[in-house]
Amino acid sequence: MTDQNKPSAEELIANYENIDMLVSEIEKEMQEKIESLIPPVPDHIQDRIAEIKEQYDEKLGPMLETRSSAEKSAKEAVIELGESVKGNNKHFVFSVRTSWNSKGLEGYAVVFPDVLKFQEKKPSVSIRSL
Repeated sequence: MTDQNKPSAEELIANYENIDMLVSEIEKEMQEKIESLIPPVPDHIQDRIAEIKEQYDEKLGPMLETRSSAEKSAKEAVIELGESVKGNNKHFVFSVRTSWNSKGLEGYAVVFPDVLKFQEKKPSVSIRSL
């Protein structure tokens, strides 16, 4: 491609701004569509929904935090143990994910195994319901 065929920075910016405006217009139209499909909810019902939501949020918030903390602690313990743990209704599956900076390093490592010292291994745990 020659320099004459390359768009200028100004043209790229203008094109992006046009796309951005189109996306905004699409989102506005989609929101209007949703609002036209759903009948308005009377204020007294909206107030009651807000009350109920607040009641449950007060109960659920601490419960969700406790669950999250317990799962985090369990995952850390399984990582420290270095193997999967299976209970009555949960299976904490231990795995180690290896990541490379580049896919090309895999082929390179066949010829030059010293490159393996640059691998990054990150253990992880997934929790599965049984």
